[in-house]
Amino acid sequence: GEIQRRLDFLYRLETKHKVSSTAELMEIESKLSSSLTEADLFQKRLNELDREKEVTHIELKRIADDLTTSRKSKSKSFEKKVKKLLANLSMTKAEVRVDVTTVDDYRLSGQDQVNFMFSANKGMGFQDLSKVASGGELSRVMLAIKSILADRSGLPVLIFDEIDTGISGKVSSQVAKMMKDIAEARQVFAITHQAQVASLGNWHYKVSKSEVADRTITRVQLLNNDERVNEIAEMISGSAVTEQSIANASELLSQDV
Repeated sequence: GEIQRRLDFLYRLETKHKVSSTAELMEIESKLSSSLTEADLFQKRLNELDREKEVTHIELKRIADDLTTSRKSKSKSFEKKVKKLLANLSMTKAEVRVDVTTVDDYRLSGQDQVNFMFSANKGMGFQDLSKVASGGELSRVMLAIKSILADRSGLPVLIFDEIDTGISGKVSSQVAKMMKDIAEARQVFAITHQAQVASLGNWHYKVSKSEVADRTITRVQLLNNDERVNEIAEMISGSAVTEQSIANASELLSQDV
């Protein structure tokens, strides 16, 4: 009875596992037992990681929420500062608005989608800055923003490519002063045709092009003081340099800003 049933059970197990002895069955049992123990340990570790994930997610959300609150609380004062600087840059009606929208996924900078919206004139609706601002407007907005963030930005080098196009006189001087202030904390390269801007640089490079053997050659030359005076005089009066333009160039270079 009982013995026969147990023998039949052993035979079925041997057939199932394709072995021919009880010792081999015991070895398989030992391996299965070890696997079950490892599975239990894996499940325990998985549960621990789930708990750690939950705690980390709670902390991540707290930090992201704090960052969102800070962004929204600072955006209004930031917008006012940008508006004031843009007015100095001959954009008296221009405004920038910061839209902070919380998104579903977390990013290195938090859980916000930040868009800069722009209105060039009073009464115009705000639209995405990158889509509606002209090249000159976009450059001046960037100059205003960088001027505000100069002490906080980690960028070591800034390049301003003819952001003074279409302006002159007092506004050019203001543009130059802004870039000079930014340059106190980082390297600034300014490509310009404005004498007021060029005169405030620590170094003045002249970029010129010429044709040699059917090839266009670009030359970059660091100017000495006399060459710089002459170059700025040309910016003031055109190619026909006059005594007055020389005097004006010297005055610009000697100004203490």
